[in-house]
Amino acid sequence: MNDPRTLTSCRPTVRLWRNPCAQWACGPRPSVLCHSVFTAAWFFFAAPAFAADADLVLENRHVRLAFAAATGEWTSFIDKRSGDELISPAKTPVTVAPPSVPTIDSSRLDRAIAEGRALSLTGDWTFAAKSLAADEVERLLQGKFDGVSWSPTRIPSRRGEGDDKLHDRVGEFWYRREFVPPAGWSDKELALLIGAVDDFDVTYLNGTRIGATGQETPHHWETPRLYRFPSGLLRPGETNVLLCRVTNGAADGGIASPVVMGEANALDTLESRVPRLTLHAGTSDGADTQLQLTARDEPYEYSATFTLLADSAVVARQLSVRNVGDTEQLFQTAVYATPPLTVGPDQVRIFPGSLPVGDAPASSLAPREVSRPRGEDPLVVLWDAKKQRGLGSWFACDEEFSPVSVERPGPGAALIVRHNQHVIVRLAPGESVTLGRQFFWLTHGSRDAALTGVQTVYRTIGLRAPPDGLPGLRSMVLYCGHPGGPPELRFRGYGGFRALSGYVPTLQKLHVDLLWLLPIWEHGEDPKWNLYAPFDHFEVSRLYGTADELKQLADDCGKDGMRLMFDLVPHGPPDFTPLAKAHPEWAAKDQAGKAIYAWGQLAFDNHHAGWQDYMRRAAEWGARQFGAVGARVDCAAGGPLNWNRDVTNRPSLSSLAAGLGMCRAIRDGYRRVHDHVCLLPEEYSGANAYHRVGDLTYDAQFYFLQADLLARQAAPEEWALQFQ
Repeated sequence: MNDPRTLTSCRPTVRLWRNPCAQWACGPRPSVLCHSVFTAAWFFFAAPAFAADADLVLENRHVRLAFAAATGEWTSFIDKRSGDELISPAKTPVTVAPPSVPTIDSSRLDRAIAEGRALSLTGDWTFAAKSLAADEVERLLQGKFDGVSWSPTRIPSRRGEGDDKLHDRVGEFWYRREFVPPAGWSDKELALLIGAVDDFDVTYLNGTRIGATGQETPHHWETPRLYRFPSGLLRPGETNVLLCRVTNGAADGGIASPVVMGEANALDTLESRVPRLTLHAGTSDGADTQLQLTARDEPYEYSATFTLLADSAVVARQLSVRNVGDTEQLFQTAVYATPPLTVGPDQVRIFPGSLPVGDAPASSLAPREVSRPRGEDPLVVLWDAKKQRGLGSWFACDEEFSPVSVERPGPGAALIVRHNQHVIVRLAPGESVTLGRQFFWLTHGSRDAALTGVQTVYRTIGLRAPPDGLPGLRSMVLYCGHPGGPPELRFRGYGGFRALSGYVPTLQKLHVDLLWLLPIWEHGEDPKWNLYAPFDHFEVSRLYGTADELKQLADDCGKDGMRLMFDLVPHGPPDFTPLAKAHPEWAAKDQAGKAIYAWGQLAFDNHHAGWQDYMRRAAEWGARQFGAVGARVDCAAGGPLNWNRDVTNRPSLSSLAAGLGMCRAIRDGYRRVHDHVCLLPEEYSGANAYHRVGDLTYDAQFYFLQADLLARQAAPEEWALQFQ
């Protein structure tokens, strides 16, 4: 008998049911990795044992969320204004347990091949180690293969099997296999089973895309692919062509066995477990209401905390993972996925402020096709004009980039929303990690209402521009230049600080407020010197003059209210410089313990406290000596992973967290001298977190859009449409 327990405070409620029996169960592969750690006044209950038990419910007067009592599967998202269910039935449930890598039942597969219900395609293939242009890809899909140089290879082609010499290729590669299908498949649903592809693939049959796997899939490099397709794509009794475009980002690329085509029900041999809930808990503090779901799957314990914000249609989900094993574990990538969502029959997806621009109907995606914005943008909005309803999602995280993607799982209008937090962390026994927060907001009314709903989330987490920016910055004129001249003069043919001082009256006539100088720091005079490889941020380059001449330039600018901005380069010096030799501990290390290089220099870890303090002091020095009120920060998105155990157990902090931390340090340096400053982080990721630390940002998406339109020689009508 169910024992309903209701926590009620104001309008929000959490309804919990308890059953003292708990057990594990097998089920389909889950599609979300869920974690969280929460401390509060919780009510704890043992997990129910049977899927038939009543749902766990989180609701207020705006929305109602429900979760299966046995596994924590997210089963319902109801818009209470209309009563509409926004979740469509899912083949792959969204549960608390992480997406375990499915295993292939080899005996069933062998039996299907022996019975003639499946055909093995391992063995002799051809491949082209080349990234193809769009017109070349189109020719391949039309069956015209003569324009590409093909070489023989064996599939599988992973390390230790098949064509082993190909295992460490990086880049894009095309694999091709020709075959004649057996008779008797014309009236059946068919499928292609691939053991794994490292890393990503897009697969075509006779020029038609039948499936793809990208970064939205956890453990994509070892996850089997099962791509279903109608038998009408095959040409009975003729030669058919299977094409697989493989993209590999690091070593060990290739295709793993088996590669088998046949009847779909014979090839659906993938097996996976869905651990049941071990605990659920709810609380209401009179404002927000929360529900925590926990499941254990050795060596990890996973938790998901759902929060319904007070009297609003805003929902947050935060995940965490704890190592409950006896040895250290390396945890990589958290995937926050939703069940298939539908706000209306004609819903579109929008990536605000990013590419591709515009409202893309769900129907514009093929079944199982994934769409993602350019860069690391975490924002997406689903909107339906007929229903006048929108559902937005955004990800709040200051540690790692967490881009969004959407997938159309089937022929309907439903879309799955995913955020991938690119975390890499070593967890000692008993240690846990709390990850970012995924937000959703439901709106009614115009398209603009759906788009601006994210501002409620921004206010909730305190995402706003720094309060100490230069007053009137929006109306200021910023002029970028260099005392050595433009790149065409190799930054050394203009005349230095003295010559630039002579140009100040002209700048003043142009009403310039801020003079931004590209890097002017000591970088040596080697023929291969690099403006963006400074040796020392406390020394002005002799190529442009002396420190006194730079002070004079600052004084000349200040006579009419013009101020200086510098360009600071925190990604590291050349390895032969005194700075590099004095602080080898600041360099990022690879997994073998060797120093990492980037842009021809040592890659200093921007997350290292010592390196941040150096750049903080450099900013303060520039402000005191020359009156600089801020800087552009080069490569502000962080650097390569730092595997140095002496620095951190979380190598991924050297990306977003490092970039934000370095910007904060530099900003603090200028603030030690000035009440108001200006910071321009150089980053093109689209991660909104930089709005916390910078006063200006690069509108890189606008540039990329123009470049795309120019490259395609788009018609004027398309330009107008894209910029409306």
